[in-house]
Amino acid sequence: MSRAVHVMCSLAMCSLGCATTSVAPDESLRLPARTDRYTWVDAHCSDGEIDLAGVGFERTVDVERRNDSVLLTYDTALATEGCRALSVWSARPEKDLYLYTLVPEAWVELPAGTVCGEQERATTTGELHFAGDTLEIITQRSPWCRGYDAHFIYRAMPPVELEGRELVARYVAHFSRGDSGALAAMFDGHGALIESFSASADGQPTRHEGRAAIRAYFERVFSSARWHAARLIAVSPGEGDNVIIADLEYMDSELSEPLRVRSSFVLAAGEIFESDTQLVTDPKPAPAVPAQAGPAEPKS
Repeated sequence: MSRAVHVMCSLAMCSLGCATTSVAPDESLRLPARTDRYTWVDAHCSDGEIDLAGVGFERTVDVERRNDSVLLTYDTALATEGCRALSVWSARPEKDLYLYTLVPEAWVELPAGTVCGEQERATTTGELHFAGDTLEIITQRSPWCRGYDAHFIYRAMPPVELEGRELVARYVAHFSRGDSGALAAMFDGHGALIESFSASADGQPTRHEGRAAIRAYFERVFSSARWHAARLIAVSPGEGDNVIIADLEYMDSELSEPLRVRSSFVLAAGEIFESDTQLVTDPKPAPAVPAQAGPAEPKS
């Protein structure tokens, strides 16, 4: 099986032959890494005001403190445009106090193909200031401020359960980032990832149960591919109050065109209890690249 099909089917939960392995529980995966959520309350530019109320701007930012960096997940809505955008950034500290290098790692927009607000997609420098329940994020050369510095002020909010659209957008973003730990942490401790197209010894679809097994599965998948990307097309309710359906496209270097898949997620208290996906279109491999001939043997 090609690496492309293996990775493609990992998104579709159907790797067409990936064996299930038994993984010992990992204590570090019992709960997700500490994440604090903040909601936007104010903003201004270094050269003056910024009118965000005029576009119906709303935003939350999840702040996850890691050993050597901070992971920022922005969930932005523009009421006047009827769109939402979720972006994931890594903030790595520099030598100067409060200064960070901000690197965009994933971007998910709905409706698909829309431009939801300013396109903050370039690596830049910024500052993170924590003071009590307030967080100020300063971004240099911000498109929100015509290239001047943007100051966004956030206030801490109580933890809330992720809703269907929020959860699916994060799932697609972390898959695109290749973050097996973040994906596994989104599942309930007893949750399961189902490979519908890979039968186990008893003829049933292969299941990976528990965060440790799910993380190990994604680690194998991501290590087998050179690059991959996923795009969220639409999110809709499934059958039942706790079921969400996501239509997606998947692409990698070994496919000639994007692959369409449809995933269902059974949710429980803001986490994934079970995921299962079906292929909507068949994978079409990219044309094989002919091997280059070696140097000609010298004539005797």
